[in-house]
Amino acid sequence: ASLAAGDSTSVNISFTVNTGFSGSIRNFAEISDADNTPGLPDVDSTPDSNPGNDGTPKDNNISEDHKNNPTEDEDDHDFEDITVSPTPVFDLALRKTMAPGSKTIYKVGNVVTFNITVFNQGNVEASSVDLVDYIPVGLTLQDANWTTDGNKARWIGAVTDLAPGAQETVSISFIVNSDASGIIINTAEISGATNPENLGDIDSTPDDDKDNDGPVKNDVINEDGKNGGDEDDHDIEPITICPDAKCLNAKTVRNK
Repeated sequence: ASLAAGDSTSVNISFTVNTGFSGSIRNFAEISDADNTPGLPDVDSTPDSNPGNDGTPKDNNISEDHKNNPTEDEDDHDFEDITVSPTPVFDLALRKTMAPGSKTIYKVGNVVTFNITVFNQGNVEASSVDLVDYIPVGLTLQDANWTTDGNKARWIGAVTDLAPGAQETVSISFIVNSDASGIIINTAEISGATNPENLGDIDSTPDDDKDNDGPVKNDVINEDGKNGGDEDDHDIEPITICPDAKCLNAKTVRNK
């Protein structure tokens, strides 16, 4: 209401950042009107409520004269920038596939190689991502980069520094046992992971239990295992075993 010559005063204004917004925000304030006893206009600015007629914005500058030099900043307004970071989300997924060039049918003694790809679907970096592969009956681990733990194989390394949107692929190889036949399903899973925010995965629970991951869907990495869908941090890959050379060389007979 009253501001003596040479004095200053401050008021506050508060906002709530809208849900889902991220990025930069520039907020402007301006003197929209003022009176004085002599009835004089402001010497170097024009109070109003139009943010588009104030010259070139310069943050915290209160000494320029836009009224007499249109290229200068009008000192009765000012802005402040803020940056809104997105809500941190930790979300890893895993997909298991056959290695490129793999056979369609295997026989006893063949080596079969799978690729395991880890995806960072969140917006925070993942580190110390541990992998477990559940060794099915009919296959024996044949890979120095993995160690056997009962009927599980654990990757000796760990995926580290996996940036948001990035992915990393490792392989695992087995030899087909003499008693193997039919369709064998091999499953891999993320057994553990860390992140700088200490968040839990938003739609899955890393562990080494393949039986608690919801409905199994091959190659699906976009469902929510915490709410009834396929848990996307594990995946399966089936292979077909032919026990002898006869079925490998067999021809299809059409019944006419």
